[in-house]
Amino acid sequence: MAIFLIGINCEKTINPPDNNDDPIIVDETQVLEVGKSIESLFLSADIKDILDAFTPSSQNHYKDLIESSSEETLKAFGEAFKTRELNVQGENYAEFEFTADGRTFSIALSLDGEGNWKISRI
Repeated sequence: MAIFLIGINCEKTINPPDNNDDPIIVDETQVLEVGKSIESLFLSADIKDILDAFTPSSQNHYKDLIESSSEETLKAFGEAFKTRELNVQGENYAEFEFTADGRTFSIALSLDGEGNWKISRI
């Protein structure tokens, strides 16, 4: 099973869109906390809680994979996710990279309409 996530730093300035002269200030603290939470979810191997961390569309896409994964596999994912680094963050999107078995993986997070960061892609 290839699934994984990331975390680092605190505030970062993102280049503004072409039609806006003001830079966007992004607070990474919340995303880093979500990274810790995702790590804990996989280490707990609680399938329901893990699936709740996904966006609705991603939950549908990854549900069979997560549900068919062994407890050992889910926990191994959590262990690998400990190596995460926050690679990208914007207002509504963040991406962690992590390493397992010498390979690099990423997990993308999206901010939902209620202000919660959810896994959108592994």
